[in-house]
Amino acid sequence: TTLQYYWRATLSARRQQQSYIHLRQAVIVLQSHFRRWQVEKEIANQHKSAIIIQAIVRCHIKRKQYIALKHIVTVLQDYWRATLMARRERETYLQLKNATIIIQSHFRRYKAMRMIAQQKKAACIIQAAVRCHIQRKAYLEKKRAVIVIQSYFRKYQEAHFYERRINRCANKIQAVWKGYRARKRNKSKAVAVAR
Repeated sequence: TTLQYYWRATLSARRQQQSYIHLRQAVIVLQSHFRRWQVEKEIANQHKSAIIIQAIVRCHIKRKQYIALKHIVTVLQDYWRATLMARRERETYLQLKNATIIIQSHFRRYKAMRMIAQQKKAACIIQAAVRCHIQRKAYLEKKRAVIVIQSYFRKYQEAHFYERRINRCANKIQAVWKGYRARKRNKSKAVAVAR
């Protein structure tokens, strides 16, 4: 009975060991599946977060690109509008220039054929006004020149007058001095003859 007891105990131990081994393997499999599920979940969360971050970064990059592109487009639009406006202005200017040339040629032709009385009268009035302006300007310039010449002439006259007066005074002084010397000489001769 002791052998049977040991044998039963050994068989029970083997069954328990095998049960333990099966249980342990099942637990290991469950743990590995659970860990894999956790890792996959964490990877999925990280992947989701990475996708969200990538989406945000892409959105930011695209927004920056959009803003830069919008700025470039705005600048190009402004440049193109300015170019179109410059073209229109140039066309207008050329049309105006051509019209001016045509008007000038007609004006010259009419002038050569003698203009209409009203235009001639207007031209005469304009010429008279221009001549009046030119003559007034010339008159004012001549007047200024005359005033300058008069002031110089007056200064010259005053200087000449003072010079002549000084000369007259000098001549009078010389004459008085010569007379005085002549009288003195005559007096000394008379005294010498009297001796």
